[in-house]
Amino acid sequence: IEHSRKRREVLQGFERIADTHVADQVENLEELVKDKEKFNYYFSNMKYYAVTGESESYKHNWLEKYCNQESKILDFACGNGENGIYAASCGANCIGIDISPEAVEFCVKKGKKNVILGDINDLDMKIHKGKYDAVLALDVFEHVREDQKTMKRASEMLSDDGILLITVPAHKFLWSDHDEALQHVRRYHPRELRHKLTEANLEIMKFSYFVTTAFFPIFLIRMWRNIYWKASYHEASYVPLPKKLNKFAINILKVEARLFQMIGLPVGTTLVAVAKKSDVK
Repeated sequence: IEHSRKRREVLQGFERIADTHVADQVENLEELVKDKEKFNYYFSNMKYYAVTGESESYKHNWLEKYCNQESKILDFACGNGENGIYAASCGANCIGIDISPEAVEFCVKKGKKNVILGDINDLDMKIHKGKYDAVLALDVFEHVREDQKTMKRASEMLSDDGILLITVPAHKFLWSDHDEALQHVRRYHPRELRHKLTEANLEIMKFSYFVTTAFFPIFLIRMWRNIYWKASYHEASYVPLPKKLNKFAINILKVEARLFQMIGLPVGTTLVAVAKKSDVK
């Protein structure tokens, strides 16, 4: 989640706990990155399963698998710094970059010093080319107009064995006010994402849908809103759930995360791709 004024207006208070009532309690960052229970407390939204850290276990599992003391990671569009802090908790040296001054200010305020204000396409490639063992682009490329160019730039920043982790919203037919509100440029068809990654000189290692169980309810809600509920302004369609139902939904997504490690999920609202540099000379 980008911490910009626009995004805060759009989400209407659905931002993560890290940016709300417990923000002033996050003081000891070194302790935080070592304690995953505290991490989840401060950086998970316990009200809305759609953006909860617990529901993103597939991402955390990946970071735990690939991060070590020597890993150098670039967190592209780092937002509140959650991914970088989790990577640090796994031992990696993580640098964040974001175009939002508020996001960078937030990260610095909470102790994450390695944050760059700027665009990944403007970074000095004499410094950053081939530097990173992993680039994280989580819910980013749907906001980028020149996504092909930016994927290529991310590819060039990877080391010979470097890996790019991507998540993007799936299915163009799910386009709705939700996407307009979140300032999405597109939703992706699987063939489109595969093609763009290949053109960026990347070889796909893992490709799957995610958020499978909730696909049909989300599909029905989006279609109903598109036909019968056109608001005078764009608004996100996050749905608050009762506590027990929210917990049930989180547990389902945890099961999906485990399945994701073993097989590709056949349908979902999100596409996940893990890719490495191809034809390294």
